[in-house]
Amino acid sequence: MRGLKKIVSPAPCALAAIVLLQAFPQFSNAACRGDVAALNAAISSGTSPINLSPNCTYLLTGTLTISSAIIINGNGATIDGGGSFRVFDVFSTGNLTLNSLTVTGGHSSGGNADGGGILNEIGATVTLNNSSVSGNTADNDGGGILNEIGATVTLNSSSVSGNTAGNDGGASTTSAAEP
Repeated sequence: MRGLKKIVSPAPCALAAIVLLQAFPQFSNAACRGDVAALNAAISSGTSPINLSPNCTYLLTGTLTISSAIIINGNGATIDGGGSFRVFDVFSTGNLTLNSLTVTGGHSSGGNADGGGILNEIGATVTLNNSSVSGNTADNDGGGILNEIGATVTLNSSSVSGNTAGNDGGASTTSAAEP
């Protein structure tokens, strides 16, 4: 095999793969996993705004708890509860704004089985801009979003669809104290 030249080296192959993913971003989503630990740390520290990696999926290992004013710029990303966790629990002191983000795969069960995608507690505020809440479930009420009494949800060019709940709706607002 004398005289044969090595015509491809690993570095140009890696560069070619990067160029292909940039040229055809629709194929890059499957490989892109967002840094959930960094997302949790940013939320816990009250850092805002939080800019997610474009078109990545953040597969949660637990519920994201919001207790302050947090803006998440999704850049087309998805936050996925994996069918095991509620995605967001917005406490009464919380004010959550989601921009260009999909909330999916949330599930609430057990003692607090409301709001599979988002539980918006009394006094809290949630605003969705160009975002989607879909594919979430709750054993009780509000598969996609449960908005408690005195809480506020605002949807701007956003959708809540394809969510299921054991009792009241894929999106639900409680209007009176439940027994």
